[in-house]
Amino acid sequence: MFAPLFFLLAATLPGPQGVDHVVVVSVDGLRSDALVFAGEKSLPNFHRLLSGASTLNSRTDPDAIVTLPNHTGMLTGRLMKGKEGHGWTSNASEIPPEITLHDGPKRHVSGMFEVAFSNGVRTFMAAGKGKFILFPQSWPDALSETHIRSLDSRENLRLFETDLTDSFLAHLDGASGPTLSFLHYPGSDIEGHSKGWKLQKDSAYMKSISGIDLELGRILSAFAERQAAEESCALVLTSDHGGGASHHGHSAKPGLWVNYIIPFAIWRSDGKAEGELYALNPRNRKDPGIRNPASRNGVAPPIRNAEAANVALALLGLPPVPGSTENAAQNLNWLTAPRGN
Repeated sequence: MFAPLFFLLAATLPGPQGVDHVVVVSVDGLRSDALVFAGEKSLPNFHRLLSGASTLNSRTDPDAIVTLPNHTGMLTGRLMKGKEGHGWTSNASEIPPEITLHDGPKRHVSGMFEVAFSNGVRTFMAAGKGKFILFPQSWPDALSETHIRSLDSRENLRLFETDLTDSFLAHLDGASGPTLSFLHYPGSDIEGHSKGWKLQKDSAYMKSISGIDLELGRILSAFAERQAAEESCALVLTSDHGGGASHHGHSAKPGLWVNYIIPFAIWRSDGKAEGELYALNPRNRKDPGIRNPASRNGVAPPIRNAEAANVALALLGLPPVPGSTENAAQNLNWLTAPRGN
């Protein structure tokens, strides 16, 4: 059993946001400048999400520019290092069945799925890398359903990612009441490692992003139908890292900006999210330029992918992840009119 004593059933009282369905989407290896290079005509659904509350100057974990530590941050609302960090440093491809995020009985690393599930929200995860099994192993009672796969061949990539979307839409169709989902698309990372993070129009990397754009379009169409039925939906978009240096990797030179500058967007089907996120949060977030600051040092932090967990919970009207450090106050504003930040 997970540790339910953290939660006080806050959702028995209506939350201020009241979104019915929230999905956090991570596009693995998505560098922000790829979205700029391709433009709205080539990537209409990415740009539709960016028309919500968004920034193309978000950050990865300052100490890790690889998949598992950053996705752990997205789900726990913590960075990797430090006393309050989630502590997961490995990016191994295989996770033994006995391994979890927790350091024995003395330390439980909570996540957004536990908060949601304990408050009556159905939960779901679909991921395109087998290593994501770490998360249902860590929170077995808090994930209502999972669909975790590994790609068998690059030639099957489009069908593989279509299957991931299918699984999410099937979960959404079968759910009654509010839902919290996490959806991971691996294609851009797979092609980046295989063929390089090239921004040429016909590169394997850019074609993979175009394919993911089609999947996002399917989700947005489903959300439009839900909104027409008076069920509001929200999508939080981010990535675990960018890529491009050196060669086909992204961690050999972690100090290079193409590796750690990523997008972060909050889109709502009811239109209640709009604007550039740093402009909407002038007091509690600071645009870092092209730097990736390692710590706060008394200065407002940049927007990071690890804020996704507490943004998603705030959208559902739920409290933050216990023990989280990133957006733990749930004060990241996504409304045109600031909420007293």
